[in-house]
Amino acid sequence: MSLNSYKMAEVAFKILRERGEMSLEDIVRQFEISVSTAYNVQRALRALCENNEACEVVIKNRRTVFVWHSSKELQEKDEKDEEEKEREEIEKILDAHTRRE
Repeated sequence: MSLNSYKMAEVAFKILRERGEMSLEDIVRQFEISVSTAYNVQRALRALCENNEACEVVIKNRRTVFVWHSSKELQEKDEKDEEEKEREEIEKILDAHTRRE
């Protein structure tokens, strides 16, 4: 039975959640397909990934890598982002205050 690119991408998405990271080479090996077919799977996987906040598409050394973040990692990232926003707001307030003086 042959799977189409989208079905392979759905399977790859499930594998990505288990492994935490996936590249084009992983797709080629996993499905034993050609690189040109793997590019189609990668394109469909990117679409699936972009619709899920736990998934991130990262370009490393001209290679596309899909990274799955656990809910704990997402929570830590959100907390870090919130702290950064608070720090920026404090800096703006202090900067505005020093300009008045």
